Amino acid sequence: AEVDVHPVGELERGAAHARMYLGDDALVQLPTLMLLRQSAFHTLIVAGAYVLNQLTDVETDAANGKLFLIADGHVSRRFAYGWMIALFVVGLLGGSLLAGSWVMTGVLLASGVLSILYSMPPLRLKARPVLDLLANSIGFGGLAFFVGWLAVTEASWAMCAQSLPYVIAVAATFVLTTVPDIAGDRVAGLLTTGVALGQRAAMWVAVGLLAAGIIVSVVVSNWVALAAMSVSMPIFLLAVRSLLQQNEMKTLLRATQSVILLLSACAMIFVPAYGLWLVVLIGWVRWYYARRFGIRYP
Repeated sequence: AEVDVHPVGELERGAAHARMYLGDDALVQLPTLMLLRQSAFHTLIVAGAYVLNQLTDVETDAANGKLFLIADGHVSRRFAYGWMIALFVVGLLGGSLLAGSWVMTGVLLASGVLSILYSMPPLRLKARPVLDLLANSIGFGGLAFFVGWLAVTEASWAMCAQSLPYVIAVAATFVLTTVPDIAGDRVAGLLTTGVALGQRAAMWVAVGLLAAGIIVSVVVSNWVALAAMSVSMPIFLLAVRSLLQQNEMKTLLRATQSVILLLSACAMIFVPAYGLWLVVLIGWVRWYYARRFGIRYP
């Protein structure tokens, strides 16, 4: 089954870079109460955005053969709407009340607002080329990173500079994820970045963005991002070759998953508790989907 994929671990990497900025040389750190708390609330906001995205994409998800829980009627739309509202309310209200700073509150609110603008009309950024790319890269690569940073120390220009390579990495990965959906999105009348560029151009734009991310990593001295993206580049190029020569979408999906795994591994190194939680979560989800639906997910 095809799945939507988004880079994970940005919040934890934000916290790790903030500690390095403060001069903390310890490689492994136990997460603070603030980090755990804001990570939980931010996760609820992102989960609400994910449910909203599925609710507004029932037809296109069905056409693309993915995200079938609502599209195939396993979860009712009424329940999904209620669950989405609960996730947004608890995440935004709890995170804001316990934020500790107005900047943190602003970042959390921006995450929620951007999530709504991404999926809901009249703007519906996900159906607007370039804007869909910016919304994903800023939301997952920037705002999530900021939450982690602000859980450790206050905002600074260094926070923005260190997040920039991750913003670009998310943009590159996002472009790849639009390619398998081009046919279904065209049928649904969605003008995404992938549809606007076309399959071949989208692949090379993704590679170009990753190359730009590598350069920016060197400029801002973000060696963690540099390592992850440098290893990812051959995987991107292999995916391009497979798709252009053999029209093999499976290699493309594996490429996006591999890049996400590499970025997650960076977060696991600095925050082992995150790695443990991710392993348990993926194991449980894989068992559930295999038992319930007979598929391998994720």
